[in-house]
Amino acid sequence: MSRTVGIAIFVAIAGLIGFASYHFGSNSMLEAEANDAKKTAETAAVKKNPLHSIQDDEAVVGDPKASITIIEYASLSCPHCKAFHEKVLPELKSKYIDKGIAKLAFRHFPLNEPALRAAMLVECVGKDRASKFVDVLFELQDKWAFEGDFVANIQKIAAVGGISQEQFSACMTNTALEEKIIKARKDATDQLNLQGTPSFFVNGVEISGKVTMESFDRVIKDLRDK
Repeated sequence: MSRTVGIAIFVAIAGLIGFASYHFGSNSMLEAEANDAKKTAETAAVKKNPLHSIQDDEAVVGDPKASITIIEYASLSCPHCKAFHEKVLPELKSKYIDKGIAKLAFRHFPLNEPALRAAMLVECVGKDRASKFVDVLFELQDKWAFEGDFVANIQKIAAVGGISQEQFSACMTNTALEEKIIKARKDATDQLNLQGTPSFFVNGVEISGKVTMESFDRVIKDLRDK
């Protein structure tokens, strides 16, 4: 084989290798772009669900203009929900909510009759005091949620919070409110496939199961990096 022919073959092979590298590299880039587009489409689809947005009648903890929206679904009689409010929420508030990065809305997902009645009380006290009553009901959960006369015990908590016997009775017999809470739970079950508590949606991204501060850190970091 002449030196000239050898050089020609070498150049041809190098060209083929270069073409293959470019081709497969392009495929990798195309796959990455496709994956990014898929994630964007999925995120957009998630955000279209109105349940991922703050409702007009909901109490909000934090700056309403915060870019991160955290929706909490909880049952006031749920021990795991109580644990979240006592062990995780304080850090979540100091790290993200108090700094204006995130806002939080609490939604009722009552798992039993005591939780339903407690949820009705929270709704009756109004948006300005709702979060405070939620905190107190979780703090005193053992005093009312597992007792036979739970309505009377909830009434005692209401009285300390300035709710009269007449106001409390009117609240507990408000069938429209009761139906609204039950419907909201059904909507969450049907539209979000929500099964248990506590469950959270951070800009539409679900966090459930064993909820830790690290769970929120990962999701919020990912959302802020986009």
